[in-house]
Amino acid sequence: MAGGDENQGASPAELFDPASQTWSLTGGMATRRRWFTATLLTDGTVLVAGGAGGDAAQALTAAELFDPGRGTWSAAGNSTNGYVYPTSSLLKDGRVLVIGGWSPEAQAAQAAGEIYDPMSHTWTTTLPMNLGRYRPLAALLLDGRLLVAGGYVPATTADTAEVEVYDPLAGAWTSTVPMSVAREAGTATVLLDGRVLVTEPLESPELYDPGAP
Repeated sequence: MAGGDENQGASPAELFDPASQTWSLTGGMATRRRWFTATLLTDGTVLVAGGAGGDAAQALTAAELFDPGRGTWSAAGNSTNGYVYPTSSLLKDGRVLVIGGWSPEAQAAQAAGEIYDPMSHTWTTTLPMNLGRYRPLAALLLDGRLLVAGGYVPATTADTAEVEVYDPLAGAWTSTVPMSVAREAGTATVLLDGRVLVTEPLESPELYDPGAP
């Protein structure tokens, strides 16, 4: 657990030990931030990206890596765009896709996306989503594509039911059948048969079948 809203963004971090059910302080982030994402990488380190610091009018571009073995943080390069309330997902090849979120500078939800490569610690822009949104649900499909569903669209002051699929090989997005209910900030879980269970506390769950025509 790291960062948060206290004192307009916080840098302290803590580790939870499930065996002893206890928390302990560990190294703090170099940058105070809130409203960011944290993604567990294949080597056990954690990528922290996006968010805002004490000045909520500016999104952060500096990313950091946490090494749980050493309890230390290190720089992980700078993204081109800043992302507040983005969604980040670990792709099948070990890279991380960070997309969407709120742009304080533009005062709008953004469709932009970038990919972080942990081998080179570099960021590469990819084609944007068809719809700008923040806090959508995301799930990595069994074939390596990424499903992104729902989210909040400030321009309409409402959640959306729109769904898109990202193909890492083509670097492109394709719209697919929308959900029956608009939702944000829920969960999308890939089942053993490849279908995706989408849930959100205030709405009924539904299933997405990537193999359906």
